[in-house]
This record gives sequence, structure tokens and C-alpha cells, in this order.
Amino acid sequence: EVKTIEKMIISYIRITQAYELAPIPKPKSNELAIGLTFTDQQVSLREGKSEDTYDSTKSDEHESGNFLENSFGRLVGQQIVLILAPDQEIDRFEGLAPLLTQMTQEVPLNLKNIILSIFDEDRIKQLVYLTRLPIGHINQGQAWPIQETRQFGLLGQTKLDGTAKLLGTEIRDGHTLYQIQISGEVRNSSSPNLTPAQPYILSSGTFLGTARFDWDLGQYAESILTIDLDVDFNSALTRHESQPGDIHVTQKYATKLLEVETLEGGTP
Repeated sequence: EVKTIEKMIISYIRITQAYELAPIPKPKSNELAIGLTFTDQQVSLREGKSEDTYDSTKSDEHESGNFLENSFGRLVGQQIVLILAPDQEIDRFEGLAPLLTQMTQEVPLNLKNIILSIFDEDRIKQLVYLTRLPIGHINQGQAWPIQETRQFGLLGQTKLDGTAKLLGTEIRDGHTLYQIQISGEVRNSSSPNLTPAQPYILSSGTFLGTARFDWDLGQYAESILTIDLDVDFNSALTRHESQPGDIHVTQKYATKLLEVETLEGGTP
């Protein structure tokens, strides 16, 4: 929601995407690597009376000049490589920067900012690793800290500071699932000395979500996280009537593990 002196504008964007993760051999460097391949993409964007959609699964409905297809369509079938450090944390990326350059060519500025915030390195890491569990046995009611950074478009880097708590366990399809609640605050992690180069600042923010960790697979089975942000216009800039006064952003992120395959040689 964007409020100006003259009107309120409500924008919606919904993205549903499938992706696959698989180990990649790096015989020359002897490094551990994960290949992340994007598959189906479904995107809808609505602002006022204007609405655009793209669905990669409907090949016969593609439209020439559809800017959503020109951006998200470039993801389909593309792979980026995540190089792991010895402790299996993600150390660096290969192929992400050129892919983002292709996706953001000839698209509106607001969509470009959305794409860069959704597919920045921190978000890609969270497609692979969600909130970590503490080492060792976890008891019901036990809580542990969450401290992450995320890029939010024109807001720059923000910090998620909160807690995760084990609510209990359940059995699903013979697997033990840990029920986890996640909550906390979102803060601006950039310098407090604002410049005109930063037109918007984070006033306040919260996040709340739940997740289920499959103990038997060692993977998250599903998660959903809602982030609410109140954003102000930088008062250091000259104000115009057309510039937004109050901005409220609600973002929801949901992930679901669809399938785990065992590759030849027994590697999961």
C-alpha cells in the first residue's frame, strides 16, 4: 500500500516457482557445490486496474511483449551454482549476476527492484538453508536466536532479529516433523546517516512464521513467513505531492519440499 497526498495505490505480486537442488561434482577444484535449477514459474502482478500474468507451464498462451515473460521466463531451465565452504555454508555463487542482468533488461523500474530483492544472494541462500536448528537434542519449548540479513529493494540491507521456538513434534507419513515458530523484528542495518541516494527508510517491521523440519530427512518439509514493514520517505529529500507519504509492505514467503530423489551411487 502506497499513500500519497492525492490517492492510495495498492500493488500485488505473486510468484510461484519450482526449483531443483542437486550436488555438482567439481573435480578440478575439489570443491563441494550445489546446482540450483529453476523450473516452472507462475507470476501475477496487479497495480490498480492494470494486471499482467505469466505461466511457464502454459506454453501456448505466451504473449509477445509480456514483460513478466521477458523477465521471469528467462529463469526457466537456468541453473546457478552455489559453492560451499568446508563447513558446508554457501561461500559464493556462479551464474547469478549474469542471470539477474538478463532478467532486469527492459522491465519497469519497480519490477526490477522487486526482482533484485527476491533473487539477491541472501534470498537464494534461504532457498537452500532455512533457519538452522541448534546442535544436539532439542526439547519442546526450547528457543534459539535468529539473526539474518535480507535485501529489501530500495530499503537496502535489513536485519531480522528474533527467535525460533520448538512447539512440538508430529508424525507424518512415518516421518518425525519438528514444529517450529519463528518471530521477531525487522530493523534497518544500514548507516543511520541517510543521504538522498536512499529515498526510503524502514520505520518499523515484524516477522512471524511457522516451519516443519523433517528430522528423518534432515530437511525442512515446509515453512511460511510473513513480514510486515512500515516505510517512510526520507525527510532529507525535497517533498513533492506525487511522492508517497506512507508505505506499508506485506510479504509472505512459503516453501514446500515436494520430492527427494536418490541419485545413482546412493547420493541423496
